[in-house]
Formats: sequence, structure tokens, C-alpha cells
Amino acid sequence: MEKQIRNFIRECDTCQRFKYDNSASPGLLQPLPIPEAALSQVSLDFIEVLPVSQGKSTVLVVVDRLTKYAHFMSLTHPYSALSVAQASLITCLNSMDFLLFSSVTEIRRDSTVHDVNESLLAREAMMDVLKFHLGHAQRSMKQQHDKHRSDRRFAIGDWVYLKLQPYRQNTLRDRQFHKLSLRFFGPFKIVDEFGEVAYKLALPADAKLHPVFHVSQLKKKVGPLSLLHGTLPVIGNSTFLNQSRF
Repeated sequence: MEKQIRNFIRECDTCQRFKYDNSASPGLLQPLPIPEAALSQVSLDFIEVLPVSQGKSTVLVVVDRLTKYAHFMSLTHPYSALSVAQASLITCLNSMDFLLFSSVTEIRRDSTVHDVNESLLAREAMMDVLKFHLGHAQRSMKQQHDKHRSDRRFAIGDWVYLKLQPYRQNTLRDRQFHKLSLRFFGPFKIVDEFGEVAYKLALPADAKLHPVFHVSQLKKKVGPLSLLHGTLPVIGNSTFLNQSRF
């Protein structure tokens, strides 16, 4: 009898949508792969709302992910894709030594000029040491990060509940007391996966939400699929989210 009661509560659709998820934060850390060569991968960011200097108030920051070599370029606001592309091109021209090194070390490691060959070998050894330390730092951060998280994975075709936060999304505020609101919506079917921690859901066609979610926002549907709500709340006359038929 006790086992039957536990299974009944565990498969209860209402309980699954209202109860907290008490498991450790799902989703392990996924470090980015270490680039093979300098300037093969860069990060880009903007620093805005700075004091105006010579008509420019924005700084474009471009950082090489391997060497951590950074470039800072001033831009006028508002900037366009063309102005950003031109500034990035100047960065590449100023960093031609890195580009030259990256290409030469792959093609001409056996140079007949002794000094050139020694220089290339020394730089290659330096890059190997750099990659080693970056890998060590990544593994250390992942080990510490994953201590407080759990591994959760789904397969294409699984049905999952979607966690939403109505108190942060005005269009989802259908109750005055948030503690009594739904914590999970759905269930929805997984139609695709991106990496190990992101999944695409079959949301309603008129739902104005990006359909790809981190695994921490998903909870697997337990029990039979006889009762599939597959709905998201509708607030007033808002077309933010509407019901869906499966």
C-alpha cells in the first residue's frame, strides 16, 4: 500500500507542476574548448556610457581566447555593424604577428634557417605550456563547480515540465500571491538538443518564448501521458502565451 501511494503521488500531474524541485542544481559546467591557434577564437564586448572623449563614448574590447591578448578600440555611439567590423579589421591588422605565427608554425616547422627554426620551436613550446595551464585551470574550475550540481540529461522525444518565474515576467503574473502559483508548466516534448545541457521544446506556435532552455529549467514528466496540458498562461488580452493543443 505504501509503495502504491508513493507512486501515485510521484506520478500526480498537479504535484509535479506545483512542487519544488529539491534536487541539486542540474547541469554540469561545460568549459569551452581551448583554441588551437592565436586569434582563431576571440571574445567581444562593449563598454558603454563612458564620458565623451573626442566624440566617442564606447569602448570595443576584443580578447584572444588563447593568449588573453586584449585590444581596446573607441567607438562613437550609436555604432553600427559596419563600424564594429572596421574596428575589428584594424585589430587583426595590428595583430598580424599572431596570425603570422599561427600559420607559419603549422607549415614551416622545419625551416632551413636555424634562427627561424629555433624561434618557431620556442614559440610552439610556449603555446603548448599555455594550453596546458589553461586546461588545468578549466579542470579545476569544473571540479569545484560540479560539487554543488547534478548531472541531468534528456533524450529527444522525452516529455518535460518547463520552469518559469512569473515574478520576473510581467506577462505571467496571473496570481497576487506567487507562492500559490504554478512552478512548472507543460509538459512539452523535447524535439532537439544542443550540446549536453540545452534542449529545444515543442512550445505552442504562438508562444513568444525562445524554445531552447537550459537543463536546470526542465523536469522530466513522470507517469502516463494521458493528461497532457501543454499550456502556458494567458494574461488578460496579452498574446504573450496561449494554449496549445497536442
